This record gives sequence, structure tokens and C-alpha cells, in this order.
Amino acid sequence: MRGEIPLLESRSLGEFFKERVSDSIHTLKVEASPEAEFYLVQLLTTFTEASRLYESTEGGQAGEKPLALRYFEATLASRHEKIPVLKKMGDVALYTSGFFADSFFKKVISADYYIHMGETAYSSLSHILSSEKNIHVQELFEELADKFIRFVDVLSDVAHRSRLGSDTSLLKLYERWLKTGSKKAYDLLVEQGMVPNSLVKTGYTQ
Repeated sequence: MRGEIPLLESRSLGEFFKERVSDSIHTLKVEASPEAEFYLVQLLTTFTEASRLYESTEGGQAGEKPLALRYFEATLASRHEKIPVLKKMGDVALYTSGFFADSFFKKVISADYYIHMGETAYSSLSHILSSEKNIHVQELFEELADKFIRFVDVLSDVAHRSRLGSDTSLLKLYERWLKTGSKKAYDLLVEQGMVPNSLVKTGYTQ
């Protein structure tokens, strides 16, 4: 699940991802606040360092902590201890389901799981922060929860444009659309001359 970062010339990673995220948001016509756009840039910049995405196991090897375990830890934590746990849970879910969407078709755990856990994490975080004085932070996480799938599309588009993700065959795009209802996947299928049949989801065909 690790891609290679292309040559960035003299630009910083932040500048590189800022340009890519802005282009993808514009191309996909996603309504995003400046705070949410900045958050996506910071997310991509942070997780280019693998150690921030993976955690060391007891054997000293890098591994991915299950999101369900993160959520369980959050339920046991105090109010303020929940905040970093839920934030990391939401961030990992968003980054993974967006930047490495294609890899889900090789795994037992589906994209639906990551999307559900990510939405839950950000929504819970927004609820916790609702009593805080900084309303802007609470509104940011509320936006991340409400538009989680659209922001997954943005990160997926950034990966595709930057050639940092795996290939997106028509079959994989179609399977992704069936599983998540992704608008980006739908639009890419239409561009390739395929018109997804929404009735397939209910078991009917035209």
C-alpha cells in the first residue's frame, strides 16, 4: 500500500499536494470549505511518512492497527483522551479508503468498512467538540463526516493524477461504484463509455 512520490523539483510536499487537492476539488465539483481543503493537504503530507500511518507491533514490525480496535480504545478513554484517538481513526480511514481504494479488492475488509468507521470517527469527534469554544474546529469535523465519501473521491483523484495509487481498470471502477456509490467512479465510467445501471444495486437489470 505504499506508493512512490514523484520528483517535486524545488517545491515542498505541502505545495505539491495543495495544488493537486485544489485541482481535484475543482474537477470533481466538490463543495469544500478552505479549512477542509487545508486538512486534506495536511493529511496527505503527514501520511507520506509511513511511520505515521503504521504502528509498531510487539515484534517491532510496522503494522496497521484495526479501526475497530481504535474505536474500542476511544470508548474506554476519557473525554479529552478520545479526541486524538478518534482523529487518528478518521484520518487513517480517509487516507486509506481514498489513496489506496483499488487495494480493497484484494482484501477481505471492504471500502465500506473504512468509510463507515471514518464517518463514525469524525462524527463522534464533532459531537465531542460541540461544547468547545472553537466552533470552527467542530464544524470542520462535522463537514469531514458529512462529506466523507466526496473527500475519499478527492484523495483518490489526487492519487490517480499523481500516479501514486494502483491502476484503475474499468472492472475495478465498476466494482467500486457498486460498493460505495462513488460519484468519481461513476464519472470515470461514463468517460470510458460505460453507463452504470443503478438498478444493479437492487438486483434488477434493464
